Amino acid sequence: MRNKKTVILGIIGMMVIGASIGYKVKSNDIIKKNSLTVSSSKSKTVHKTKTKAELDSERPDKSIIKASDKGEDVIRIQTRLKKYGYNVVLDGDYGEGVIYAVMDFQQRHNLITSGKATAETIDVLYKTPTKDNMYKPATQSLLSVNDVDVKSTYESKLNSGENTSSTNNYILVDLSQQRVYVFYGSMHNWKLINTFSCGSGKAETPTVTGYFRVGIKGLNFKSGTDAAPVYCKYFTQISGNYLFHSILYDKSGNVIDGNLGAVESHGCIRLALENAKYIYDNIPIGSTIHVK
Repeated sequence: MRNKKTVILGIIGMMVIGASIGYKVKSNDIIKKNSLTVSSSKSKTVHKTKTKAELDSERPDKSIIKASDKGEDVIRIQTRLKKYGYNVVLDGDYGEGVIYAVMDFQQRHNLITSGKATAETIDVLYKTPTKDNMYKPATQSLLSVNDVDVKSTYESKLNSGENTSSTNNYILVDLSQQRVYVFYGSMHNWKLINTFSCGSGKAETPTVTGYFRVGIKGLNFKSGTDAAPVYCKYFTQISGNYLFHSILYDKSGNVIDGNLGAVESHGCIRLALENAKYIYDNIPIGSTIHVK
């Protein structure tokens, strides 16, 4: 691919970056156009089409690939991400969908969550995927028979508007109900798969409202004073210092405050431990969060 070889990439799709606009997933996209054109002294043109397998086996030429980059190196990153279960479009454009997929991959593999395909990230990306490190989107419904009416109501509301996500998951937080609703699907085809109680910010420290994206994650953090520290587990960023996280624990693991369904926090959204872990484990970085 050097000297007299000119890379011609077929552009399959364009990623549209916006705070409220997600990317469209085409899980069965394949590389159909990726030819190398070689000019000989006799002005003959030879076309060699690289297969998806060839692109998958070749490591990128660049050591760092980042936002707005385009070309074969980006296709290689996209191809490897698909190996790990991410539904990115193989279009050679390092856009929003790729950035969030890389961030989620980095978080799941204990790498710095930069969204850039660094040399360290590429090293891990080119390891063999296993059932334990594959990305598995939250698709399974955990609703009970008592949730039938709620499912119909919230699906109708969400699907009546132009509600998008950069992933196949969408989170709605209804502060008036003090509940979280988790959906799987895509615009106009969202399916409610889980719902649970939460606790939001009190009047003097209200929870932020609006549209956000799932950000960085962590296993735990400490707040409070040194004399009386408070520990929260399985946090997922909503915006800035506003987080989903577990109920409050002391340093010995005892529950300090397990109350939910009330406005008592400093602005974060508190959840039962299993539900904080559910979001941490299953909802990928880049998923839309609507807090209303």
